[in-house]
Amino acid sequence: MQSIQESIIDKYPDRVPILLEIIEKSKLQFSDGSKFKKYLVDKSDHFYHFFQILRNSLKLSKQESIYLFVNKTGLIKPESQVGEIYAKYRSNDGFLRIILNEYATFGNC
Repeated sequence: MQSIQESIIDKYPDRVPILLEIIEKSKLQFSDGSKFKKYLVDKSDHFYHFFQILRNSLKLSKQESIYLFVNKTGLIKPESQVGEIYAKYRSNDGFLRIILNEYATFGNC
């Protein structure tokens, strides 16, 4: 029997399954009130594109910064391709797990 992750990868071989979680202490949340989302992102996309999608979905102002961490250790460079990051950091369950943390800039808290 195939797992959900394997069936996603088989059905969408050119995409990366991403599990994104906003840290517990953060005031940020998605429009449905959750702090957890799943995404399928093209392997050839740069993380900058995914980063912009997140900023728009969270309705962040220009003064608000976010950081994306892979597997709680690595900070993602925006110019990196999604497929490269997936190959290096994917978890045992086949997903790329990303933690989102906010950071206020320009004196805003």
